[in-house]
Amino acid sequence: MISQSDKHRLKKIVNYCNLILDATLNVGLNYDTMLLKLSEDIIFQTSTSMMLVQLGELSRRLSDELKSEYSEIPWRTISGLRNRLVHDYEETNWSVISGVIEDDIKPLLDYCNKILQKNSGVKR
Repeated sequence: MISQSDKHRLKKIVNYCNLILDATLNVGLNYDTMLLKLSEDIIFQTSTSMMLVQLGELSRRLSDELKSEYSEIPWRTISGLRNRLVHDYEETNWSVISGVIEDDIKPLLDYCNKILQKNSGVKR
């Protein structure tokens, strides 16, 4: 069983993944249209970035035990993206962000949902 705090954080990760997908792929954006929108729309850029920052922050705060048990997920890379967005925002490569959203958010969502389903009980 995973801890209550890990379960809570995973649920938040799932929520942010869904929000990112709802703002991008689920409304018909693909890599090219997303890159264009990220390059031209500061509100879209900021909101998308903030959701990715939250994914990184939540991932960083998961227990070492959970991250070790589910090492297939690149937790360190997710946290690293958060650090880049927070500390080097002006130099963000929006093509990388578009690729992350298109290629990585849905698999992260699916995997976190599987972890939550597998651990439907709560460890105290």
